[in-house]
Amino acid sequence: VIEVRGPRAMELIQRHWSPHRGTSDFVLGRIRYGMFRTTPGDPLSIGESIVAVQRELDRFELHCHGGQAAALSILRALVDAGAEEFARNAWIEREVPGKMAAEATEALLKATTVRTASILMDQVRGALDREWNEIARSIAEKKLADAGDKIDALRRRADIGLHLIHPWRVVLCGPPNVGKSSLLNRLLGYSRAVVHAEAGTTRDLLAESTSIDGWPVTLIDSAGVRGSEHEVE
Repeated sequence: VIEVRGPRAMELIQRHWSPHRGTSDFVLGRIRYGMFRTTPGDPLSIGESIVAVQRELDRFELHCHGGQAAALSILRALVDAGAEEFARNAWIEREVPGKMAAEATEALLKATTVRTASILMDQVRGALDREWNEIARSIAEKKLADAGDKIDALRRRADIGLHLIHPWRVVLCGPPNVGKSSLLNRLLGYSRAVVHAEAGTTRDLLAESTSIDGWPVTLIDSAGVRGSEHEVE
């Protein structure tokens, strides 16, 4: 998502963007689908299909798809037309109040599943700050046992917090030809690893990302563990 803000925001967008249907006029809050051309006025120039939304009078969002290169080409076109680029961390520092909320926003941008993103959204909205305030209130009121219980509850969830953006790494290991690669393919839902009746098909570590119950996981297939005099083994 690229945010375009300022008195010239609409002018810059309308120079490059044309709607799929209707006029290029915007209505607050209405989602518009259209084509963004990096070279305006040239029907042969490469365009990107995007969704544009006017959030406020001078604030627009361009929702891109097609990978980072597509978004960067749109960003470069806007900068060439006179826009000033703000780095992500500069935007967060300016827009997000509070250190914890800022860190949660930075992490939210790296979330890979809906489940972890929803937890981080709670953090952006101050969930951890509220927990700390409750602990501080319990200490101030001399309810130390209550404060200790709240701290212990937070510590029990620490391992989950560490894996909101950094996936669990699970290695499938064991003797040759017991089905490690078949298990990897089944968990992923497609044939990522070569499977063969002959033992020793897998030679190197093979890592692939997936999610299990909404949690990011990196599964690592490995060669069968066995004793051998063979040089490759």
